[in-house]
Amino acid sequence: MTEILRERGEQRVASPTRRPLRIPDLGPSRPPLRPTRYHSRGPWLVGALLLLLILVGGFFVYRNFDDRAPTGSLAPPPAIPGPLLSAPRQIVPTVPGYVSELRGLTEGAVTLTANGQPVPIDEGGGFRLFLYPEWTEVRLVAGNPEGGQTEAVVGITSTPAPAQFPATAAVHVASPDWNNPVIHQQVLDMIAAGRINAVQLDIKNESGEVGYASTVPLAVTSGAAKGHYDARAAIDELHGLGVRVIGRIVNFLDPTLASWAVANGRADMIVLDAAGGPLANNYGAAAFTNFANVEVRQYQMDLAQEAAGLGFDEILYDYVRRPEGDLATMQFPGLVGPPDVSVARFVASSNVALGDTPLGISVFGISASRPEPTAQDMGLLAPNVDYISPMVYPSLWTSGEYNVADPQNQPAEIVGASLADFQRVTAGSGAAMVPWLQDFNGYGPAQIQAQIDAARRVGAAGFLMWNANSTYVADGLPAGP
Repeated sequence: MTEILRERGEQRVASPTRRPLRIPDLGPSRPPLRPTRYHSRGPWLVGALLLLLILVGGFFVYRNFDDRAPTGSLAPPPAIPGPLLSAPRQIVPTVPGYVSELRGLTEGAVTLTANGQPVPIDEGGGFRLFLYPEWTEVRLVAGNPEGGQTEAVVGITSTPAPAQFPATAAVHVASPDWNNPVIHQQVLDMIAAGRINAVQLDIKNESGEVGYASTVPLAVTSGAAKGHYDARAAIDELHGLGVRVIGRIVNFLDPTLASWAVANGRADMIVLDAAGGPLANNYGAAAFTNFANVEVRQYQMDLAQEAAGLGFDEILYDYVRRPEGDLATMQFPGLVGPPDVSVARFVASSNVALGDTPLGISVFGISASRPEPTAQDMGLLAPNVDYISPMVYPSLWTSGEYNVADPQNQPAEIVGASLADFQRVTAGSGAAMVPWLQDFNGYGPAQIQAQIDAARRVGAAGFLMWNANSTYVADGLPAGP
């Protein structure tokens, strides 16, 4: 695939104190009326009373001691919390011709071991290790400065448990296109024919425009909220037809927010060039926002949570990456650690923020084997999402990739080979695979069907079909019952 790709196209407590026993005053002695008898009983009576008082007093002292034991000096010290540790549940083994790599994230850890061997932790809290062929599991132990520890066991198996996700057959619809009568009707027709069971509707697009009248403060302040469609009305209509609605958020390619940031002296919110100015590239003079910036990250999560509240069934992130190109030519104000770790932390935070709403991520087709150009590391990302959507459009691959001589004209071969790579690097992560497929560059029903069939053969949970103009070759999509 070309190196520059267009994405679309522990407390002690003192022991209880014993109080001295007090013997009650029996009053002045009187001469006994019967000296012999009372002379023998007096000492006995006093002794018995004394013994009784000792027994009673001892009982209450014991009760007091016993009641305090659970939180006193005899109680075990509280456990020291360990650091956060994130890793997949399973991973495929190292075999001849393929060395399996385990990636993961830590928070607050200063030490990390894998099966007793030390593992380096980078400045951002990420780690990587290669699996020995003789290992049958990886036992990770992370420790923090306070002495707390966290353990996690990653199973190594050639047959990891498959991810569970609803079968998906969806098409992309750009936000301005939803109210186009022709496009709208075609979507309804595909639903009626059982060709699709989901619609991907843009929330924030490549221009940074938010498709509906968002009330997220930064969307309003930056002028991003455009109101191209009524989100609740669109969702209600599609739900009424029995289909899911996927809300797509283009994250860090955001010319609208980037321009606002430049105009308002917020250079910390955008990607800068080596000289400290806005990074100019094929997307524009200032197009990429800074994935390391707290406000920029929160903006994406605010939009995602708002959309989930409006009724979107799932959120799909796009352009969740750094710009392509040499890192030496870019600056990311506030970045701590490698870009791929920072991007993965953002995705993990978004997943937590969304709760029960599924989260997917669109990724470059080369990310399975070459994550560096876009900071999209599948080992870090996949355990933190519900599904991944590799963009494996045949037209974007160069000749010879995966030994496919002519990818554009061999859609089944290139889609099958590239998705098999994604399946291997994400196996056991818990993330399903729902790839983006091509419906452009003159593709007809045969080429579209060939891609869908290839995706199914490698275990994909369905597909998302892309056309920038939201128009599709419907006959290429299998009809339902």
